[in-house]
Amino acid sequence: MTRLDEPPAPAVNNTVRILAFLLTLSLTLHAATIYTLYQVRETARGQVSALAEALGDAGDDVIRISVPLNQPIPVVASVPIRKTITVPIDTTITLDTEFTVPLKTPLGTYNVPVPIRGDVPIKLEAPVVIDETVEIKTTITLDTTLPLELPVRDTPLAAYLEQLRQGLLDLAERL
Repeated sequence: MTRLDEPPAPAVNNTVRILAFLLTLSLTLHAATIYTLYQVRETARGQVSALAEALGDAGDDVIRISVPLNQPIPVVASVPIRKTITVPIDTTITLDTEFTVPLKTPLGTYNVPVPIRGDVPIKLEAPVVIDETVEIKTTITLDTTLPLELPVRDTPLAAYLEQLRQGLLDLAERL
């Protein structure tokens, strides 16, 4: 309730108060925005530095790949085999036979049976000479997996990773 005897408040005073409030609000919002941007910048700097460090470590990594191979491979070859092998023979041959021997006498020829019985031991080393060429013509199906290990430092990728790491370190300094 307003009193009739009080003079009305000048309109300029209210306008100045509203403008001062809006100015204070604007400055507060700007300060909050600048603080948030500073926090974002620090977070980005940390993340960029961590990424640069990870790239530095990646140069020491080894790329491991398993390459499956499944294909036929023709094989054509002449394999000469020239070798002398000594074969030991140690045995006994048992004889049990009979021979007929013609015997000439003044009375005529008679066939006389002669029995042969006994054991004949045989002990010797017989050389066996092998001199042959074996022709091989076939197809072998290769079905395997080859494990490959490739150190990153031995590839051109290492130079690119180092350039990228250096670029990230430069970016972190500028943030």
